[in-house]
Amino acid sequence: MSQARIDLVRARLAEHGVDALIVNRYENRRWLSGVRAHDASPTATAGWLIVTPDAALFVTSFLYYGAAVVEADGVEVVEIPQDQRLHETAAEQLRRLGAKRVGFEEAWLTVQTHRELREKLAGAAELVPIHKAVVDQLRAVKDERELASIRHAVALSDAAMEALFGELKPGMTEKEAAWFLEAHMRQHGADGMAFGPDVASGPNGAVPHHTPTDRAIQVGEPIWIDTGAVVDGYHSDVTRTVLLGRPDEQYRRLWHEVLEAQKRVIDFLRPGRGGTEADALAREYLGSVGLADAFKHGLGHGVGLQIHELPRLSRFADEDAKLASGMTVTVEPGAYLDGWGGVRHEELTVLTDDGVEVLTRAPKPFTL
Repeated sequence: MSQARIDLVRARLAEHGVDALIVNRYENRRWLSGVRAHDASPTATAGWLIVTPDAALFVTSFLYYGAAVVEADGVEVVEIPQDQRLHETAAEQLRRLGAKRVGFEEAWLTVQTHRELREKLAGAAELVPIHKAVVDQLRAVKDERELASIRHAVALSDAAMEALFGELKPGMTEKEAAWFLEAHMRQHGADGMAFGPDVASGPNGAVPHHTPTDRAIQVGEPIWIDTGAVVDGYHSDVTRTVLLGRPDEQYRRLWHEVLEAQKRVIDFLRPGRGGTEADALAREYLGSVGLADAFKHGLGHGVGLQIHELPRLSRFADEDAKLASGMTVTVEPGAYLDGWGGVRHEELTVLTDDGVEVLTRAPKPFTL
């Protein structure tokens, strides 16, 4: 598996005018090498993957070397001598391989590390920033094994959401609801949380990335719940909006209009269409019902080894980038009103050859 993925990267080296590529983003090097070691910080990384037309090396310290040797698939593991730092050993290997133009993931290499590596390569090789996310673009299309992990994660978050609906009651705090979700997913096999979980009640729901607080949930107010699990490194993502008790007209209107926007986008999605088009479709509909200013974020994002990755359904998406079969992407329009709260509906989908499959199956109750 890793060998085939590395070959895809090799095929793109000439396109970017480089004869080597340093892959330092955790998710990208894991996808290519199979090595799971996480970084401690941007400047205390667990290793770099170096890809050339003829070699693939994972350069790492003794802290990760033993596990890397076991996990590595199709790559040679090189241990950093104890008297060297990562960039020094990487520079030695690049010199040995005869690399003259070395590409690096522009979005993920710090200025400090770039300077240190450039100094070690002085006179031997030039560092070339790769503006397009080469590995990120390849990761956007999922194979069946990746989809199986995502489906498992989806099943865990769906089940936790449904279980919470049976427990949610006035007086429960946002933090308590979030902990219920996390405990449920971990007890049923999740390796970790995709994020949060996030629970926002009443006015707090006007903040799309609200962090749960000790605020008690009350009758008659909107409550959105956003959660996801991690299985074998792959994430899920689902949001539901509910209300305890009798809904007012504002909740009724926003809940149904946001759902209609979501349905229109899901019907529209298929390979060959663009993320900017999908986003515009949701905005056009919500604007037609007076909610243009209430939709304050992008429509959706890819989900995989990262909770936010390519593709993007957004006005800022690459207009030339088209959706393809095997891409997993959320569809999550929302409407947020300061002082009142918010409504968001989110499904995780996968593009198929002729349309889209909705992966998330959690119930979508209007009220509880």
